Amino acid sequence: DIIYTFLATSNLFSIILKPIFYKKKYIWSIRDTYNNNKKITISIFHVILKYFSNVVPDLIIANSYAGKKSYVNYGYERNKISVICNGIDLDTFKYDFERRKVFREKFGYSEKIILIGIIGRFNQGKGHKDFILASKSLSKISDNCRFMIVGKGSNREIEKIVNLIDKLNMKDKITISSPKTSLTDYYNGIDIITSTSYDEGSSNVLLEALACNTHCVATKV
Repeated sequence: DIIYTFLATSNLFSIILKPIFYKKKYIWSIRDTYNNNKKITISIFHVILKYFSNVVPDLIIANSYAGKKSYVNYGYERNKISVICNGIDLDTFKYDFERRKVFREKFGYSEKIILIGIIGRFNQGKGHKDFILASKSLSKISDNCRFMIVGKGSNREIEKIVNLIDKLNMKDKITISSPKTSLTDYYNGIDIITSTSYDEGSSNVLLEALACNTHCVATKV
């Protein structure tokens, strides 16, 4: 009855589906804030999406008011966009000292170490480069800080991150971890969760971290 497309690529795909399944209701999702500092291919996608935004979707759901405002300013119809904020399961994401203790022991961090982390897929828009550069700057000021990059991505993106860490001689202070256990373990084990995203909407990572009573430092997402 309803085709709900999630993120820009899926929204684009719905344009092809519309003539075939024209009786269906279509909902698009917006989970970022629009900016024009994008690659040429992504910019072309956005031009196409803007053109069809008043034709294909019956409703567009944004997960932040800032996201809605940015896309309205870009040219989307204001009345077609509704905001539904992200929800967090507070039975799953909560402070747990035992989880913190096990996590710190597993990775070899004493309580004297201030562990600062970033969690998210390896993507240029997430700002991992800025996180690594900031880590280098902070290391010059404080010797008791360690850093953790948690996520998954293409081999190319991982290689970029590893090369930058090597170039800055930060291998002994930055750990890259693929989340093989619950993210709740990371939220409890890490002292400060950061977001260095360029165009995030309402970040699940920040909300989940806050639910675990973890300090957050973020760009203006």
